[in-house]
Amino acid sequence: MNILLGLLRYQREILQTLPRLVRSTKPLPTPHPALPPAPPGGSAQQGDLLVCRVEEDPTAALLHVSGEVDLFTAPLLRDHLVRLVDGSKRGIVVLLAEVQYIDMAGIRALEDGLRRAQELGSRLVLASPSAIVRRVFEIVGMQNQLPVLPTKTAALLHLAGGASG
Repeated sequence: MNILLGLLRYQREILQTLPRLVRSTKPLPTPHPALPPAPPGGSAQQGDLLVCRVEEDPTAALLHVSGEVDLFTAPLLRDHLVRLVDGSKRGIVVLLAEVQYIDMAGIRALEDGLRRAQELGSRLVLASPSAIVRRVFEIVGMQNQLPVLPTKTAALLHLAGGASG
């Protein structure tokens, strides 16, 4: 119920901001980021508006997410999370610094990843949320449900230190 109320408040904020954006003379930033190069030993997959890139680290599997996480792109994120959780005995860090938009479908995908990790005895943490992601998490109370850490380093230390998440 609190999540629904939070989303309604967020939607109201967006609707109030929209007329100012339409009147703006500045061009809006493109929501289609270029596909980042896959690191050695990593992989990348691009959807229409979402890019998920996997990077291996000795401590954890890192999932770099960029673009928009919504009803149409959340299944791609969920698939990546499930594959990472199923294929790794280490922790998973989801890096959200380049996410430009997230809605409830994206939040559900992250919650599903956490649930799957817990079922298999693994751990999942979120790191480096962009300003918009941080704001949505605050509105819906996400930081109470998932470990959300400010940086990649903090997330890796969190996993290495055995702190519960």
